[in-house]
Amino acid sequence: MMKDILYESELRVLEVLWNEGDITVKDLASKLNESIAWSKTTSYTMIKKCTEKGLVERSGTKTHYMCRALITREEAQKKEAERLADKMFDGSSDLLISSLFQHRSMNIMVINGTKKTGMISKMKEEFFATMRGEKNINEYFLPDAFPAFCIDCKVCACSSIYDCPHSKYTAPLWENILEADLLVFTLPTFATELPGQVVALLNHYYAKFMADVVEANMSSKQGVVLTYGENTAKTKNLSLLESFLGEWGISHIHVIEQPIHRKDKLAYQLKCEEITTKVDQLIQNKKAIFKLR
Repeated sequence: MMKDILYESELRVLEVLWNEGDITVKDLASKLNESIAWSKTTSYTMIKKCTEKGLVERSGTKTHYMCRALITREEAQKKEAERLADKMFDGSSDLLISSLFQHRSMNIMVINGTKKTGMISKMKEEFFATMRGEKNINEYFLPDAFPAFCIDCKVCACSSIYDCPHSKYTAPLWENILEADLLVFTLPTFATELPGQVVALLNHYYAKFMADVVEANMSSKQGVVLTYGENTAKTKNLSLLESFLGEWGISHIHVIEQPIHRKDKLAYQLKCEEITTKVDQLIQNKKAIFKLR
């Protein structure tokens, strides 16, 4: 386990090994030259230092040395986060997260299941009112932002969403999803199923639902679903949406629901504060602290 400070030059070497796996010294030096223009001499010197420090293992014959990272990316990230907390925040990871959050805007993408104003829009306003720090909010209102229905062409599965007949809607929306830290769905409850406009959107990302490998950084995102109602359709709708978001790779999905005729506004506010606190900590913990690149 790493005990000393991990310097930027050492991170460069490890980054190649984390991305490429076990490779020869020659190939490692070549990759370092391609990525950061290190000379052969510099690369070999840094590889040797990483070996002596216990970060990299070198094995094999003199003509065919193989290099392997002895620590994982996650181990390095955890250690560096702990070191920063110890140095600047008296060992408190909570204070570190809070400090990072105060100085960093959160990118939020809101997909509104309806453009109608009413209870669901009021819930959204109250939810955002409980969030701390700066927020960059990008909103989409269905069906205007996504008017096309899936035609079952399966192009997204066989090729890419960028080749979809409706790519002028699917591509920019997905790119904004990838850029977001937090995805918020406002979900009106219809009598039987999810609103057709929401189903149309989800169907266009069928390939993302069925993918064996999720998009990079999806696991660092959080999802929040705001909804209301008291019937079985609501429960079924939530289960379906949570399933889609989970298959996209979103690791934490929070649901805030209210009865149609709510009486306790304070209870809803406290629930929102509880969820936003969790969202803040989880996003900053995964995205802002532990992503050392």
